Order: sequence, then C-alpha cells, then structure tokens
Amino acid sequence: MGLTVKHTPRRFALSALAALITLYIAVYFLQAPRLGPHYDFLAELRPRLKSARLLEKPAPQDTHDGGTGGASSDQAVAPSDQAVAREILLIESGSGTENLIAAQTVFALIMTLVEMDAASLLVETPVLGVSSGRALGEAELVYRFDDEFNIVEANIKNLFDGIRLGSIAPRDAARYVDDVIRLTEQGKNRLLSAAVQGDEEQAARLESASAVLGAVYMPGDLLVDVIRPGSGAPSPLNRLYVPVYSRPPPDADGKIRRIAPVLSVPDGQEYEYAAYSALKKRYSTSKIQVTDDGFLLEFGPETGNDEAGGQTFVLDGNAALLFAPAPGEGAFRKIELSLFLEYTEADRMLYRLLDEAPALARYADISVENYPPFLYEQALRLRETLLENPEAELKERWKYLRAAYYDSLDKFFDEAGGAGAKIISSFGDLEEQENLDDSGRARLASLRDEQLEMFNTAKELYKDLAVQREKLSEQLNASFCILGPVSRDTELSAMFANSIITGNYTIPANIKQTLFSSIVIVLSLLFAVCRTGPALSFCFSVLMTALAVAGFSCSFILSGLWIDPLIPGLSLAAGSLVSSLYAVSIKNRNEIYLRCVYGAIVPETYLKNIARSGGLINEKETIRKAAVVFVRCPGLTALENGTDPQKSAAALKRFRNETGAAFIKAGAVIAGCEGETLCAVFGSPLEHLSVSGSRKQRNAEPEKNAVIRAVGVVNSLTASRSAVDELYIGIDYGDCVFSYTRLAGYTATGSAVFRSRLLSTLARNSKTGALISKNAGDRIDPGLLARLPQAAVPDGTAAELYYQLAGPVVSS
Repeated sequence: MGLTVKHTPRRFALSALAALITLYIAVYFLQAPRLGPHYDFLAELRPRLKSARLLEKPAPQDTHDGGTGGASSDQAVAPSDQAVAREILLIESGSGTENLIAAQTVFALIMTLVEMDAASLLVETPVLGVSSGRALGEAELVYRFDDEFNIVEANIKNLFDGIRLGSIAPRDAARYVDDVIRLTEQGKNRLLSAAVQGDEEQAARLESASAVLGAVYMPGDLLVDVIRPGSGAPSPLNRLYVPVYSRPPPDADGKIRRIAPVLSVPDGQEYEYAAYSALKKRYSTSKIQVTDDGFLLEFGPETGNDEAGGQTFVLDGNAALLFAPAPGEGAFRKIELSLFLEYTEADRMLYRLLDEAPALARYADISVENYPPFLYEQALRLRETLLENPEAELKERWKYLRAAYYDSLDKFFDEAGGAGAKIISSFGDLEEQENLDDSGRARLASLRDEQLEMFNTAKELYKDLAVQREKLSEQLNASFCILGPVSRDTELSAMFANSIITGNYTIPANIKQTLFSSIVIVLSLLFAVCRTGPALSFCFSVLMTALAVAGFSCSFILSGLWIDPLIPGLSLAAGSLVSSLYAVSIKNRNEIYLRCVYGAIVPETYLKNIARSGGLINEKETIRKAAVVFVRCPGLTALENGTDPQKSAAALKRFRNETGAAFIKAGAVIAGCEGETLCAVFGSPLEHLSVSGSRKQRNAEPEKNAVIRAVGVVNSLTASRSAVDELYIGIDYGDCVFSYTRLAGYTATGSAVFRSRLLSTLARNSKTGALISKNAGDRIDPGLLARLPQAAVPDGTAAELYYQLAGPVVSS
C-alpha cells in the first residue's frame, strides 16, 4: 500500500481543508434559524417515540384536572416526562380562520369556565358584538341585509351591462371595478355597524366576566374594528384585546417551526406571544437573557411556591422557541363550543320550566328558600354583583350558590320521593275528598296530566343538563383553555404551551457545540475515508456520510439537542469528494507514470497490479533474491562505427524487441539493455508487487521456480535460431539490489548480475549457448544439465562448478 501511505497526509490535509470550509458555510446557512423538511421528519418522529415510551420512562397517571390534583389556576405544572400536557384544552369554535364569535357567546363561555374552576382562557378568534335584538329587531336586520345585497347585485349587473354594450371603454373598466369594490366595502361596514348597535352593554359585560376569571387573553392581532357610520371610533369591545400576537411569522417555506415569546417589529415595539403571555403569569418572574452562547428564556419559581425551582429554555438565534410537535392527531383534548351554548341554554330553559310551575314546589315538599328557581335567581343576582365587583369572595359565594342550585335539583327530581309520585297521589286524594261529577273529574285529570307532563319534561331536561355539566366539569377543571377555530394557529398555541408546561422542546445547539461535535466526527470519519484506495473511496465516502447524518439524527431523537445533520453530512461529503478525487488523480497520474517508466520492461498485467497495489515509482534500493539472465548477441554493433550504422541500429532493435518480448511474456522484468546485451530478471520487486494475495504470498511466489522459468525462456530462444543469429546466455541466482533513477531507469546490481554477465562472456568464449551457475543449477532437475569441468569463473572467486543446458526445461 505504498502509494496510499505515502499520500495519506497530503490527501487528508486537502480533504480536511475542504470539509472545514464546507462546515463553516453550512453552519452559516443551516444553523438553527434555518430549518427544513429533515427537521420536520425528525421532530415529528421524536414525540411519537416519546408517546410509545421509547425515550422516557412512563409518565405519571393522568388525571382529569391536568395532573395538578385540583390545584388552583395560580399553580404551575412542573415539567414532566409526559409528551402532552393534560391540562391543555382546545375549545373549537368552528372551521376557518375568519370565524367570528358573538360577545355574549364568549361571556357565557367565561362564566362557565369560572363555575367549573378552569385556569385560564386564550381567545384565538375575533369577537364581534352581535345585536341582542333590543336596539335592532330581527325583521329590520333581515331587511338591511336584503337591501345591501340588492345594491351590490345591481352595481355588478350594471357594470357588466356597460362593458357588454360598450358604454364603458376597456381602459375605464378597472376604475369602475374599483368603484364597485368600494361600494361593497361601504355596504359591509353599514351591515356590521347595524349588527353591533347596542353592543356596548355586551362588551362591558364581557370585560367584567374576564375580570372575574382573571386570566382571559385576547390577542391584539385578531382585533376587528367595527366603525359606525359617521364615526371614526372603534367599538368599545376592542378595549378587551391586549397588545399580544397569536399568528407567528412562518419560515421561508411557509411552515412554522418556531415561535418567538417576544416579537420585535420594525417600528421598535415588542409584542408577546399570546400563549407565552398567558403562561408567564404562573411564574414569579420571566425574562429573556442574552448570553455569549445565545438567548435563554428563564422562568422564576412558581407563583405562591417559592421552594420550587424555575425553568430555563434555550432559544434559537432568532430568540424563538423550537417547539416539539404533538405526537399525532388527537394528542390534545378537544371540546366543541356548542356544548357550552347547549349547557347555557338548557340551564335557562330548565329554570323557565320550573319558574312557570311554582306548584311543583308544594308537591316536592321543598321549602321556598331551597326551591331550585329561588336558588337560581339568587345566583343570578349575585352574578350581577360579581360582574360589578369581581372579588374572590363574591366569586366563591356565586360558585357555592350554583352548586347548591344543582344539589336542590338532585333532591327535587329524586326517584324515590320525587314530585311526580306526589302529584299523582295529591290529585287522587283531591278526587276522593271532593264530590265531583264526570266533567269535574275530567278537568281534574287534565290538570294532573298537565302537571305531570311539565314535571317529566323538566326531569328529562335535567338529565341531559346533568350529563353536560358533568362532562364540562371533568374537562374544564384547572384547564388551560384555548378558544378558536379548527386552524393551524390554534394548534400552534397548544404546542407552544405544551412545550413550556412539559419542558419538552427542541434545544438548538449553539455555534460552539455545532462546530466542536461536527469537527470531531467529520475529521474522524474523514481519516478513515482517506485510508481507502481509489476504488473503494467513493462508496466508503457515501457510507461514512450516511453514517454521520444518521448519527446526528439519532442524537437529536434521543437528546432533543438540534444539530442539523446536514451540517456534518455536507462537510463530510465535501471532504470525501476531495479525498476521492485526489485518490483518483494520484492513481491516474501514477498509472500514466508507471506506464511511461515500466511499460516497455514489464508485462501488461504487472502495470495494473502494481498500480492497484499502490507501488512506489521512486522506490528505494530493494534487495531480493532473483534469477538473472544475461543475453549477449555479438556482432550486432560491428557496423556501428562502419559504413552502415543504420543496419547496425536495426539489428539491435530487432534483437532487443524479440528477446525482450520473450522474457516479458514469461513474467520477467528487463533490468537493462546496453549495446549487444540484455539483462532480464525473474523475481524482481515489481513482480512481487504484482502478485495478488497476502504479503507472505507476495514475498514467496516470485522466487518459486524463478530459475525454471528463466531456463524455459532460454530454451525457447536457443531453439529458435530464426529470431537471432547467435546468442550467448549466462544464468545466475542470488541477491540483487534493485533501484530506479530517472537517468538510468529501473536497474539491478549485485553479484548475481555480475556473474551472469561473466557467464555470458564465458559462454561466448567456450562456444556454449548457455551457462548456469551452481546457485541456479541447484534449483532445477540435475538431469536437465550437463556438467562441465570445474573451473573458476573469472570474477576473482574460488573455482566452482557451472553447467550448460542438456535439454529443454518445462516451467511448472
């Protein structure tokens, strides 16, 4: 792996530089203020896992009072492991964002909330005063609507007739359309003004009811100004709205993923988010701190509970809270506004029925002060006093009277001793005591049936009313109520409140956390990528990038700390791309260079294997045991200095090409050509690098049968005299030193080279085709060699045996 090891530091440095630059750009563009679909997917997945109890321990048993155990509205619910706060209750007023509610409807709702001990009410829909009928009769109101719509219809018809008949030029059409729109707006204002005439009383009562509950919030951005004809003053109802907002601005893609507790507008004013304004009253203090690491939303101890600790929420770079989505459809408790209206109407109807039949009190044996209509009227009078003076003591007395009223109804309609049975017995006693004729008895029976029908009607109505009251009491006790249409804004308020109450929210990481964790992970994985070769680099890069993104995604799901997985993902992808391109470029450059340097002296397969194994081009001196074949073809240079040097050059070219091709085909490396000689080596380092398999195999394989392969080529050359006229060959086996220089190319030196050269000279002098040293001869079958007389090879060493070939040798 020489090439990889050699270039790893530079490759890693370039890849790390590209990754860090990309990381800086990604942090700038993708830090918490910028979110996308990947955040939506993970943020929606996390609460589902919470709901499945995969992330947190099981939540405490839910109670109908929102987990507060009947606590007062001044007490806050501490953060818990619950995914959804049970105290949040959505009161659905209908569908559509422009759903308008009458003031008297909201008044009735608030008084019911007071009666049922609700904690607070957040109104997320515009409230208009609707005429009570005293100032404007129903018939007149219908006439007004018909009149205004007739005017609109006539204006539109006249405009189209004028365009169709050509009375209005096309260039003037836009002006006439604007006039029609202006007249329509005027008609709408007249209708609204007529509808709210006499509404000042309703507005005042609604304001008083809000003071009784003590926690009613109407966002100012839902304000609907109703202007009366001839007056520029808004309706008195507008004074109920507080300067808070309920419609948070969306992100660039139109989705809302964060809500600022305090929103600053260009004119310098600041508006609190409606749900935040309602919730912060539950704490002794609340403020937004600006620290070196970002924005913090801090709540002090709960109001009335100084021993409880506060809460701290980390905001993003826009000072907004990244809320945690609710776990699926139906996560929050919901109730329809119509149920409140039905309860109020049934309550009034029951009173009217009982009030119209005072004789029923006598039948029920109930004293006047405990008779339901009397208690109802007492509570009604006390309610008016409470609206004028919203004191806590008066509120408790009113709630007590309302409870006493329903207790008296229970006794009144009791099955065992109810008024129904006594009505029948009373009329029976009267019939026995009086001497009545048939007509009298018929009138008496008719009166009895009338009383019974009235009693039974009231009884059935009470049964339904009792069910409604029980359901409302169960749902409303200590609840944080949000009134609004079925819309995204209402759900956003619920999710924001849920994040504050439960403490479950997305924690945006600051830049230091993002950079530190991303750099550590990216550089670690990038180092692993840079250790791979060009072939695996791209696939391994994709795998590591996916691993980084998955790792940061899982970290967010488990901890709630948001570090955008795209930041390390893009950074690692950029670094991996540079690493892959660098590896490929080095590989291609080395292949080209290898082909230029070794292409003519090694087999084609060697080039591919050497490049794949990462062989060094500029290798240091390497010692290997090898079989060296030195071939000499005398007479080729005889004409070099004569009259025909071109013929000499052609003969040398033919000798080198044909002889070299034979050795290269057999797997040898040409270690040099000089004059009429050629040196071929079996078992060179290049051959070792080209062998696939383990390092042990690469070290042993080229040396195996090196001499046999060398002798096999020599046999084929000497048997084919057509290739060359005359060859003298020396073969030796031993240690050789291999090296590469730009000037000399790839060369081999050492005793084996020197001795094979001398043997080729000795073979020429002795007229022997090929001489083999004892070191080489010992590695082939002795029967294939002809022993020559012992002699000293003229290299200054002691005399030794050497051989000549006695027959063909087949490579195994």
